[in-house]
Amino acid sequence: MRHRAEASDVEPGARRRLRLGVGAAIVLLLGVFVVAILASAFSGQGSDVEVPASRTTSVASGAAETSAQPDDSGGELFVHVSGAVVSPGLVTLAAGARVVDAIAAAGGLAP
Repeated sequence: MRHRAEASDVEPGARRRLRLGVGAAIVLLLGVFVVAILASAFSGQGSDVEVPASRTTSVASGAAETSAQPDDSGGELFVHVSGAVVSPGLVTLAAGARVVDAIAAAGGLAP
């Protein structure tokens, strides 16, 4: 019949070697993980994005072309302003207004 080895039967040096082996394996795995992260970050794959100089869109036949330029023909612009302003809500601005104008129309920045 086999019997289990008792704690006193195992050499203290064997335990120390086992702990050292597990610790070394963990450090090695962490090192490989860090190297893999750095290699993927600096590999440059997917980082080159080519943007065309001018955007062209295909227009279905019979559809009117629209300009990407703002329409300066007048009119009103409705903007919902929220956040740290005195009177958050819907404000009416002139066409071509800027963010600063929307903040001013909402009563300015809250104290």
